[in-house]
Amino acid sequence: SGAEGEALALLDQAAGRNARNSETWLARARILLNRKDLAGALRQATQAIALRPDAAEAHEFRAQVHLALGERARALEDAGRVVDLAPQNPAGYRLRANLRLASGESDLALADLERAVALRPDDGELRSLRKGIHLARRDFHAALVDLDAIVESKSGDVAIRVERAKLLVRAGRYKESLEVWSAVIPEGGGGDGGDVEVAQAVRGVAEQQPDHAGPDV
Repeated sequence: SGAEGEALALLDQAAGRNARNSETWLARARILLNRKDLAGALRQATQAIALRPDAAEAHEFRAQVHLALGERARALEDAGRVVDLAPQNPAGYRLRANLRLASGESDLALADLERAVALRPDDGELRSLRKGIHLARRDFHAALVDLDAIVESKSGDVAIRVERAKLLVRAGRYKESLEVWSAVIPEGGGGDGGDVEVAQAVRGVAEQQPDHAGPDV
């Protein structure tokens, strides 16, 4: 756009005056990425890192560019540098976890998410990512820990509470599921009838079984 072109021109002038300012190079890289100029963005980000190798933000950005270029191994290398440079920032762990998940390395991804959630336990996106791994492993109790944290921050979201009711069934916690259903159905949580049918099925199971972890449903 015209505004981006003007900004890029100003940054070019700034780079001419102070070619060793890594933030200027990184700002140019962001504009080029927004313009879909991946090769240009990569060059600018690499220059920013050359000027300031300890800049976690620059490594995080370059990892995203590498990923856009399909260079997953290089993206993972930069993500590792983000973690090394800023171990108290969950962003690096989140980025590396996503890359590891894409490579099928769920154990390593889960380890990264454990660190990230410990640093920011109220981050719903991190909780959701970790929940997904637990669900893939059919560890429904662990998934509920993350979903409960999400529900706590979005208690008014009927869809999330419906998800919790279903997950409670899979964890064998039938009576708790019924309690959730009894609250969400009057609020429209029954959908087109399918969820109501699930609630009725759960009610029947709950009448027959004690409220403890049971078999997968």
